[in-house]
Amino acid sequence: MLVAAWALSLAVRADDLPGNDLYLAATLLRVVDGDTIQVRLDSGPITIRLHGIDTPEASQPLGSAATKALRSRVEGEPLEIEPIEQNDGYGRMVAKVHVRGDDINAGMVRSGYAWAYRRYLRRQTVDERYCRLEAEARGARRGIWSVPPEEWQPPWEVRARERGDAVAAVSYAAETPERCIAALGRRTSAATAGQRVDGPAAAAGCRIKGNINARGDRIYHMPGMPSYADTRIDESRGERWFCSTSDAERAGWRAPLR
Repeated sequence: MLVAAWALSLAVRADDLPGNDLYLAATLLRVVDGDTIQVRLDSGPITIRLHGIDTPEASQPLGSAATKALRSRVEGEPLEIEPIEQNDGYGRMVAKVHVRGDDINAGMVRSGYAWAYRRYLRRQTVDERYCRLEAEARGARRGIWSVPPEEWQPPWEVRARERGDAVAAVSYAAETPERCIAALGRRTSAATAGQRVDGPAAAAGCRIKGNINARGDRIYHMPGMPSYADTRIDESRGERWFCSTSDAERAGWRAPLR
C-alpha cells in the first residue's frame, strides 16, 4: 500500500522539470527493475534506462520495493519518452519517462525509491532539482531513507564493491543538496575509485575493456570513458582486454556510440 500511495501524493509534474520538446509515445512491455523498463515505440521495442536516477540493487534493502514502485506508476499507462542519449553503450536509450504530465524519474527520487545519480546528471537547473528532491525524501525518511543511516549505500558503490573495487566508505547522513549538486557530472578517478585491474592482459598493461552487451554488441571501453568504471569483463563470456583500440577494432569490437 505504501508503494501505491506515493504515486498519488508525490508526483512531480513535467512542467516543473522542463526538458526538450521531443517526446516519443510508448507502450510498456516490462519493468526490468527500479530504473529500467522495456517499451515499444513506433519503431519497435527498446530498453530505457531512466535518466538521472539509480535505484537499489536486488541485494540491497528495498531493491524489490523500488521495482514495485516504478511498476505501480507506469503499468497500464500511456508513456511519453523524452530521450537524453540514444545509446548508453549497453544498447539502452537514456531517457525521462512521463505519464500524464508527471516526470516519473523525478517522482522516483522524491518518493524515496531512487538516488539522484550524480555521475550522470547534468549541471542544469532541471537536473539539479533531483538533488533537492533526494534531500526532501531523505529528510522525510521515505523509502530507502527509512532504513538506518549506516545502510544508506548508493547502488553505484554497491556495484563497485561487488566488482572487487576498493571503494572508500562515505557517510551520507550529512548529505546536502549543495554537496549533491557539486558532484553532478563528476567522474570518479581511478585513484579514487580503486578500479580493479585483473587478468593477465590487464596485468600486462592492457587496460581497454572489451565488453559484450545484452544485444551481443562488442564494445570497447577505454580508461576515462564514462562507462569504464561500471564495465566488468567476464572472459568466460568471450569478453576480453585489449592493449590498443586498433587491436580491439581488428578483433571486431567498436567504440561506444555517441
